[in-house]
Amino acid sequence: MEKKRRILFTYSDDPESTFIRQDVKILEKWYVVEEQPLQKFVWTRAIFSHHFWKIVARNEAVFGWFGTSVPAIIIGFLLRKPTIVIAGGADVVEIPEIGYGFRRTNPFFLYILLGYHLADKVLLFSDASRKDFLKIHGTKASNSQLLYLGVDTDYFKPLGEKKDQVLTVCYLTQLNWLRKGLRTFVEVAKLLPDVTFKIAGKVVEPDFFSFLIKISPPNLIISGNLSKEQLLMEYQESRIYAQLSLHEGFGMALVEAMACDCIPLVTNNGSLPEVVGDTGCFVPSDEPEGICKIIQEMLGNKSLSDPRQRVLERFSLNAREEGLKKVMDGCFRGNSDGYR
Repeated sequence: MEKKRRILFTYSDDPESTFIRQDVKILEKWYVVEEQPLQKFVWTRAIFSHHFWKIVARNEAVFGWFGTSVPAIIIGFLLRKPTIVIAGGADVVEIPEIGYGFRRTNPFFLYILLGYHLADKVLLFSDASRKDFLKIHGTKASNSQLLYLGVDTDYFKPLGEKKDQVLTVCYLTQLNWLRKGLRTFVEVAKLLPDVTFKIAGKVVEPDFFSFLIKISPPNLIISGNLSKEQLLMEYQESRIYAQLSLHEGFGMALVEAMACDCIPLVTNNGSLPEVVGDTGCFVPSDEPEGICKIIQEMLGNKSLSDPRQRVLERFSLNAREEGLKKVMDGCFRGNSDGYR
């Protein structure tokens, strides 16, 4: 039996993020995966850690999530190992008015840009993100590629009758008050007191969680931390899933909700039009009264397009698996002779 290759899988994001756990599980089918969170080293200084160099050296390839995995990418390049980085969020955009993304003048961003330049592949998880990536001076189209994230549609699936309720899911942080459209979501809930609204997501900032509870009307339920099973139930029960974001690189929760046949209610920002297509409704991000009218129309119309079918066709877990395997095989073949 052929010995499995070893891959270093590194990230500075939440290790329990759906997309991180998903890719680890996929790669473990073919490789020995060593996970290494960069928080332990502080990602900006990890390149100066002798211990971190040893971790990279004992693996045969580097797979990093987001541009902040750059120390592993640079070390991997210097050690002549295949290097792959996933990008498409705050690491490719600059939106200072909502405090999101890296400023182009930030020295740390130049560090990230170097990692992008040296990587064998930069995988962008939406076409919108790839376009943002290629707008950055110094990036190159030759090593960038679109590869959508995937959703387990055997797990995320409809079950029974829907309730006339509107759900949104995100980390509960001050940043997401604007970026994920929570402020607008709260305002809309206040204007539709007879409709149930729900906000679910990991409580990252307890003070912000308390603030949300304090300002929420009686018809708005703040669920906070939920198990995977509890979140699935929320998707399955909600008729409408709202993503009122000012920017979105992909929208994993949105796609999970669509797989459960929630009708998407989204803005026209970032990747959202690309993900939703013609299966939902588009609204302005800052007009609560207009959004209310559309929600009322959506609740009165039970025969809207099938969002689950779009997920099956475009964002399946199988497609993600096949894409990652093809990329990894190509990188190993390209480096099989020991030089770039």
